[in-house]
Amino acid sequence: MQLRHLSYVCKGEEKCDINKQTRNVCQRCRFLKCKAVGMSADLVLNEDERVQKRELIKGNRERRHLEQLLSLIKGPPADEAHVKELKFEIDLITKSYCQNIDQPLSTAAHGMAISKDSQLAEMLRPIVRRSNEFAGVIAVWNTLPVDCQMQLLHHTILEVQLLRFVSFFDEAENCFRPNASTSLTQHDLLETLTVEVADNDNTDELRELISGLFVLARSLAALQLDDRLLAVLSAMFIFDPSNVAQSSLIPAISSTYARLDDMLHVLSDEASDGMSTTRAFARLVATVTAFRRICRHLAHHFNPHNAALFEKMLGV
Repeated sequence: MQLRHLSYVCKGEEKCDINKQTRNVCQRCRFLKCKAVGMSADLVLNEDERVQKRELIKGNRERRHLEQLLSLIKGPPADEAHVKELKFEIDLITKSYCQNIDQPLSTAAHGMAISKDSQLAEMLRPIVRRSNEFAGVIAVWNTLPVDCQMQLLHHTILEVQLLRFVSFFDEAENCFRPNASTSLTQHDLLETLTVEVADNDNTDELRELISGLFVLARSLAALQLDDRLLAVLSAMFIFDPSNVAQSSLIPAISSTYARLDDMLHVLSDEASDGMSTTRAFARLVATVTAFRRICRHLAHHFNPHNAALFEKMLGV
């Protein structure tokens, strides 16, 4: 049988049993069965059309698989009452962030000739105080022992401050612009590094970290993080249960972190819908994770030797 340049030949007597398992064994008997139930011969596909159809089926299967993975990342939809509660808390956290974290940093020793040790201490004092006051807006904070609070801040205040710093990134100028009269290029930050023979390895690593910070700042700028996202992310940094040593306190911190994660989902959902929402959230998480990795490496260099560098980044 020939149809639209297709040739079907039965190796038997055109009496092959055609079912779901054997339908690809004999194309001629399959075709005859289709015609017997009223199928039009014009619907028979040639080889190119069959290849295209198989590719379409494969693409649809992969798309459904991706949708399932993204739905797992996004999690189940929250009910309206729960979302309303979360938005109320987001507003409180954002207000505290703007009042305490997102403020120019000034120290009592600003402009004075002091040692590098004192320079770092003077810089840290207001940062710790502001971070503590910011975290206090979340009820569980005031129930934690002071040593636990200090432990959480010790691990994360640099991340919180650097997140604020990278939010000033100007994509057009490829620099950080904390205010209209100040701009910090990669060259400006590299100039603060003191090159000593004994510290060549550390200096080289710092150069790489600064370069990486600029790359991630551009990626974060593309996400268009507003004050609410910056506030919730900063709170998530502080309430990271992996930084808690006392096992008895981990459940309370983990519960708070999970609620902050719900807030992050709400804010991500507001930005877009459908497939773009879950993809945007996955991209946000991946970018922030990479940013935190850079911060942790930078924390190893937070010492008097590099005071000038960190004053540039944090003292804005």
